[in-house]
Formats: sequence, C-alpha cells, structure tokens
Amino acid sequence: MKKIVSVVLILIMVLALTACGCKHVWSEATCEAPKTCAECGETEGEALGHTWLDATCSAPKTCSVCAATEGETLAHTWEDATCQTAKTCSVCAQTEGEPLAHVLVMKELTGTTRTDCCTVCNETVTSDVTDLNAAAMELLSGTWNAANVYNGLEVSPEENVFTFEFLADGTVISELPTNPGQGICRFVEYNDFLGQFRYEAEVNGSIYDIALYANSKGTELQWWYRDRYIAYLCARQ
Repeated sequence: MKKIVSVVLILIMVLALTACGCKHVWSEATCEAPKTCAECGETEGEALGHTWLDATCSAPKTCSVCAATEGETLAHTWEDATCQTAKTCSVCAQTEGEPLAHVLVMKELTGTTRTDCCTVCNETVTSDVTDLNAAAMELLSGTWNAANVYNGLEVSPEENVFTFEFLADGTVISELPTNPGQGICRFVEYNDFLGQFRYEAEVNGSIYDIALYANSKGTELQWWYRDRYIAYLCARQ
C-alpha cells in the first residue's frame, strides 16, 4: 500500500513541475503559427497554412488571409496595339504606349468630301477635298521624262528627250516637241478602282489628260492627248 501511495505522489510532483501553472490566454492559430498561449508561449495544434492566390501580372502569389507573398509577379501577356487601342495585356488590361495611326486609302471623292478607309481596322475618315487638291498637286510636282508610249510603240530618240515639269502651284512646263510651252494643270479626281490621281493640263490651247498611279508611290505617270490615242509613259527624273 505504501508503494502505491509513493507512486501517486511521484506522479503528482511530476505533473506539478511540468504544468504551466497559469491560466492560458490563447491566440488563435494563424497561417504560420499554431494556437499559442500569450502568457506562457505554450502551443496547441498546427499552423493553418497559407491560402494562396495565384500570381498575376500586378502581384506575386499572395495569401488571402495574411497577405504574405511568394515569388514574383507574372509577365504581361501583351496584345499588339491597333488603330483603336494601345498595346494591352490580355490578363490585367494594363496598356502601354498609344494606339497606332490609321493606314488610310482613299475610297471615295464626292463633291468637297474625301473619304478614306483604314486598311487595318476598316474605320472611315472624312476630310475636306481642299487638302486633297494640295496633296495631289504636291505629289505630281517635279520633272518627268517620257519613256515610251502607251500603245506599245517605242518613242523615237528625238521624242525621248522631252520632259514635263509640274510646279506645286499648278504650273506645267511642257518640252513636248510638237507643243513646247507653259500652261496650267489642275487636279480632277482620284480613281479608286484604278488607284490613280487624274489631272487635266492645258498648254497653248491643247488639252491633255494625266494619270499618276498612287499604287506605285507616285513614280509612274501617263500623259496623253485628249483627242489622239497617244499616251506617253513617264518616269520621275
């Protein structure tokens, strides 16, 4: 009996020595620490662990509970700029730079209104034809050398030396052997189907029609007599 009492006393002493001896004041478990007594530091259970939100273009992997982060932000997934929007991330919608300029092609010329269409986004842009007149005359300006005739016949050596000179103010200087002199030139229209600017020139009473092909960037010109089937192909000097 004495032996049993002795064992019980020993157990009581061990418990007394190992016990905290205080009333626990527990702090709830967090992502990184288990439930913990604020008085003695004793712990109970396990840490909760992070609740991660995936990384994005603007933030690294982030815990939705404690805001701890891990790793790096993701790279943007860029979509190229267009005529209507700047370079844009398809994930977070962040933009960079400016929208591109329209790539305009003339589609219609009605009265005093020029209509251009963007070949990229199909948006139409209208402007006053006065600007077109100035641009068309500027495009034509310069000196042009006759190369050959439109109907396939070769120009004779003496014909091949003549030139036409166009000034931005509408003046035309003709070195045509049959009708040299100075006259006037005016812009008539832009032909969308043929891709050409059309002009009319008058030198010494004779009327000539002129076509400048826009699709060759203003490098090919046709000059022909209105009343005869002779059309000279000219190259810019």
